[in-house]
Amino acid sequence: MSGILDNKSRVIDALLTYEGRRQMATGNFTVKYATFSDSSVIYQPDELEGHVDPTKKIYLESFNVPHDQVTFESDDSGKLVPFRQHSSIDAIKVMGPSTGSVEWMSFVNGKIKSRLQTLSTSSNVTGRFSEEAISGSIFASQMEGILASSIDNFQKLRIIGTVDPIFEDQDFALSSNEVEFTILKNAENLQMVRPTLANTIDSLFNDEKLRNVDNFRYLPPIKKTNSLIDKADIETIKNLNLLLGDYQPWGPVQKLTFSDLKSELNKYEDYSKVIAFDPTSRDNDIVAQFFEINNNEAKKLDVIEYGRISDNSANPKAISHHVFFVGKVIVDDNGTDCFVHLFTLVFSPDEEA
Repeated sequence: MSGILDNKSRVIDALLTYEGRRQMATGNFTVKYATFSDSSVIYQPDELEGHVDPTKKIYLESFNVPHDQVTFESDDSGKLVPFRQHSSIDAIKVMGPSTGSVEWMSFVNGKIKSRLQTLSTSSNVTGRFSEEAISGSIFASQMEGILASSIDNFQKLRIIGTVDPIFEDQDFALSSNEVEFTILKNAENLQMVRPTLANTIDSLFNDEKLRNVDNFRYLPPIKKTNSLIDKADIETIKNLNLLLGDYQPWGPVQKLTFSDLKSELNKYEDYSKVIAFDPTSRDNDIVAQFFEINNNEAKKLDVIEYGRISDNSANPKAISHHVFFVGKVIVDDNGTDCFVHLFTLVFSPDEEA
């Protein structure tokens, strides 16, 4: 949270949230977006000025609140990092003349654990702590509320927005709030070859779904040059005789085109689902999170943003599609990271794409 210290200067009193401090401690802290809220502002009308001058009022300094965290974070293994308010769920405290106990549930590393702390003060102060992982229907019901807290926190921020004066409809809705995928045993085109072995999956550096990311592109060593050229444009580098040697790439280097993507997705056309955003804004700014939930554990899935792909790269006015790949990263027997591709998301301006 932050607050304006002086209304006559551009100085903002900002502090890191608990989540921000955790990310800074792990070296993963980056600032990408900023939002503004008027949740602590008092609007009081005045007959002469229109509103009472708020600068004369006393305001509290910026402070952390439970709803500062909106998006669930995960560690390298995909296990969820809980919100601070999830350290104690449904706490029950029982006190007696000489003993007392507190029972509660905590969301820890993607699992919900039932914890019991007892304390006896009859003669000597003694204590006992025990915990047990929750599974089954209790886990499912609790997880539903925990994941919904992300949306609740976002709403509690009371972020200031802009009303589009031209686009009258400011609501947001989906054509379907829930879709179901059924994978049959005889659906061979949905089955991975020898799915029990991670070694059958391409490593991240060979995965075509990462060819659009500069860090994973084929960049052979070249001679020093003063010209501003695209170091990933292999043909131009060869024509300028800038290659230091004949270094062969590990695999194909061409980026995926929309035709390539559509040809791949056509294999799974019978299993695809189309969701329309109607109504929605012109910008279609959305935030999405993907989770894998089993009987007693929840993990956050990884998302690769491939970027925008045009129907026709030669035509700047051609329809473009925003493509995302959803899955999870596993490690093969050689210690190499591999991406298990589960879903492909294509955001298009029309349903036919």
